[in-house]
Amino acid sequence: MKTKLILGLFLFMIFVESEAQQFHGGAMVGMVASTVTGDSYGGWNKAGLFAGGYVNLEFGRRSAFQMELEYIQKGSRKNPDHSKDDYDSYLLRLGYVELPVLYQFKIKDWLSVETGPSIGFLFHYYEEVDEQGQEPYPDLCKVTYSWNIGINFIITDRILINFRSNNSLVNIRTDRATGDVSRFWAYGEYNDIFILSVFCRLTKLGKNRSEN
Repeated sequence: MKTKLILGLFLFMIFVESEAQQFHGGAMVGMVASTVTGDSYGGWNKAGLFAGGYVNLEFGRRSAFQMELEYIQKGSRKNPDHSKDDYDSYLLRLGYVELPVLYQFKIKDWLSVETGPSIGFLFHYYEEVDEQGQEPYPDLCKVTYSWNIGINFIITDRILINFRSNNSLVNIRTDRATGDVSRFWAYGEYNDIFILSVFCRLTKLGKNRSEN
């Protein structure tokens, strides 16, 4: 139901904005630093990739909605530290296809901020404890929900640099586990990531009414 609601909102936005405002599309690519809060390991030790496409729908002088379809690598990593007689290791690789809906507000010609929810679909995973190979029965949720907060540095009309946090709103696992933390209304484990990326506007898909 929530997935249909987000998709319906996107289609409604495209219909309305194509009639009245300016919108454009593009692509983005970047790097991710991630951790799983509540897994008892801590630290932003897992690197990943971020890539996808977006549609941006402007209204007014400073406001816009942006919808994205992206692939994000999340997870957690702990390497052994033999100098401290610590031989424990852990690796969790999570690949999500994620759909954010963001509101953007332009503060200056070169600076804007953004925030909004996203829904993520687990595309692939790999979990390994003490180098024993993949866990055979993971209790990972197939669908997750997150909240995004970001800042955009507008370099040119076509290029901008984006720095964004993406934080889980719900437990990424179906069961409780040791180390679980409380977030909002429940205990669990939560993906927390930072993304540094480059956005490139590829084409203008619509026109301002004044240009017609």
